[in-house]
Amino acid sequence: MILLASIDTTVKLLSALLLKMATNLEEEQTRECEAYVQTHNIQQLLKDCIIQLCVSRPDNPISFLREYFQKLERVSHLILLFLIVRVFF
Repeated sequence: MILLASIDTTVKLLSALLLKMATNLEEEQTRECEAYVQTHNIQQLLKDCIIQLCVSRPDNPISFLREYFQKLERVSHLILLFLIVRVFF
């Protein structure tokens, strides 16, 4: 009976430890995600996109979103190219 109690206690301790480890991992992943969102200005990008979506109210919002982000990507490349040219020429 003592052996069963010891095993039960060990299982409970291991379960508590695994839960704590999972919680710590979740907290770390959440911090990393928040840092990524902040570094890449994701909240503002999505806010601007949603505003444009609501203003335009397209019949096909998925196509609108695809085109919106494609345009954004092209503009970003043009800005980067402009900065490179400006620095080197």
